[in-house]
Formats: sequence, C-alpha cells, structure tokens
Amino acid sequence: MDQSSAVAERTSEKVEFGADVFKANAKLYVEHKRVIDAIATGVAKSNGGYDNFDDAIAQVSKVWNALRSQVSGGAGYTPPPADGFGSNNASQIASSLTGDRTSVGDIRKAFANHGK
Repeated sequence: MDQSSAVAERTSEKVEFGADVFKANAKLYVEHKRVIDAIATGVAKSNGGYDNFDDAIAQVSKVWNALRSQVSGGAGYTPPPADGFGSNNASQIASSLTGDRTSVGDIRKAFANHGK
C-alpha cells in the first residue's frame, strides 16, 4: 500500500500527495504508533524478526489467536508458583497479555479512589 492510498480510501477520492496528505498520514501514524513502531522494528531486524509487513501480521495473528484460545480454555491450568505468575491461571495470564484484564496498578488505583 502506498502512502497516499490510505488517505484516499478514507476520503474516497483520489488525492495528490502534498502537505495535506503528509499531515493526514502523520495523524494516522500517531493513532497507531505503538503497533507500527513494533512491526517496523521487527521487519528491520537483520537476525530474526519478520520478512515483511504481511509476515509480521501473519505471525502476530498466530500469537493473538493462540492467546485468545488460552483465554477461553486455560482456566484449568495454573503454572507452578516458581514460574512467577502468582496464583493466576493460564486464562488470566493470557487475558492480561491481550489487554482484557486491568493491571494490579489499575485495580489499586480504582480501589483507592473508591475508598475516598
């Protein structure tokens, strides 16, 4: 996908590249900066990493699907305490990794606010 096509698709009209498209692309980048930077870092690795953008998306999808499966089927397995996961079961661990669960810090903050 070239830089102008993302903006052109959004506005549904052909757009010549210029300052306005450049600014729009910068705004899109800011909205998704963390994931774009992570993929770019993975693609840029000379050892390992991803072959290209499509490979990165395919590999990330594979991991995401495995974690989502762990969320739905992992409640019955709790790793040994020595592994460092506390009393969390596999489902809770995957829920944390995929952003479904709030962090301990968020829970502490919410509980403290509730007590005020």
